Amino acid sequence: MCRNSTTGITAVKALQQGPFPNEIVALVVGHLWNSPRAVRACTLACHAWYAAGRPYIYSRIVLSNGDKFDSLVSFLRSPNVRFNVIKHWIRELHVRTPHPSNAGLWWSTGCPYWVLRLSAALPSLLPRLSVLRFEHQNFDSEWLSRFMVHLSKFISVRELVIANTRLELGMLQSLASVMPNVRTLRLVNATIIDSQQTFSPMAIQNKPQFTILYVESVRDNTSSENGFISWIRTWDTVQTLAMDENHRLMPALLGTFGPFINHFRLIVRDKAKWVDGGTQASNKISLWYTTTGLALSHVRTLEFFDVLDPTLVLWLRHLPSPGLLEKIVFRISFNRPRELKSEAYETLDECLANSNLSGLREIRFLYEGTLAVDLVSKEIQRVFPKAHCRGFLQIFMADPEEKLL
Repeated sequence: MCRNSTTGITAVKALQQGPFPNEIVALVVGHLWNSPRAVRACTLACHAWYAAGRPYIYSRIVLSNGDKFDSLVSFLRSPNVRFNVIKHWIRELHVRTPHPSNAGLWWSTGCPYWVLRLSAALPSLLPRLSVLRFEHQNFDSEWLSRFMVHLSKFISVRELVIANTRLELGMLQSLASVMPNVRTLRLVNATIIDSQQTFSPMAIQNKPQFTILYVESVRDNTSSENGFISWIRTWDTVQTLAMDENHRLMPALLGTFGPFINHFRLIVRDKAKWVDGGTQASNKISLWYTTTGLALSHVRTLEFFDVLDPTLVLWLRHLPSPGLLEKIVFRISFNRPRELKSEAYETLDECLANSNLSGLREIRFLYEGTLAVDLVSKEIQRVFPKAHCRGFLQIFMADPEEKLL
């Protein structure tokens, strides 16, 4: 424990003698809500910091087997008031069943019985649950009708995440129908196939009310007629679209939502494609930027994660309404000063400072690396001097635990 060298009073006693106001402690911990590791570190300071951080520690629960589910239910049903209050702190529930390759732990239909029990028991025990995530689920189970009825009771859920899953289109449509309060849909490494069983016609006809759509590594194996693309083209409420750059669905998604969304996030997974790719690769990238840029006619926020590429200027130049753009976010990573060549970004710097972007109010850089933030700030200001003169540059340390998609 750290001690004061002059008085010999421990740091804990010093805090007890002159504590921070509870409001300040709550603000500090609340600012770190998306980084569980940082919150846990804060709770080790003293009782006051532990009390402020406890709701964030218990905000996310991960269940991977039936034993954990039984323990959670017993915990939430405990008559102890100190335990009972925790159920109001749980905001996210992640359900991860074993990978299908481990067939001994799966029912023949693919969905363990405890997942059905979970959907039946937890809606009343988690009144403030807002995020429900299913991973490694095969939803084509014999419990389907009962499972859907129980899911409809999660009325507080606003975000549905389906990851590492093979999913029938009718099942996805039914999920959207029985959970009408969901506003965010995340599909990550999912394969969507044609329906092999009969689903409610009402579920297929109902339009979901999603306002945020996150898509990464989704494979559309449905037929072109009445398939996944045909279904999403009926959505008219999406305002935010996030996806990876290699997505085969990008033309269809941008063609559908591009004229309406005001927030677009691009996450580059294959960095080699964007750096020193040769003339042929550069021509393809130029065409890609031109096409996608023209689709974003009303975008107000652009985010580029995991790459800072000089050719981004092509995208900015081909925005139909550049004056509407208010915010640009770059998530970047480099480990040595002077690693970024200023001459390579000169055109992008001029574009960011151009008067055509009359509505631009913020250019934010999220840095992930080993350098101190002051060194990163000097490096960014050196590479983008004209954008810096506009007074819009902001540099922050990126949270490595932040969800990109």
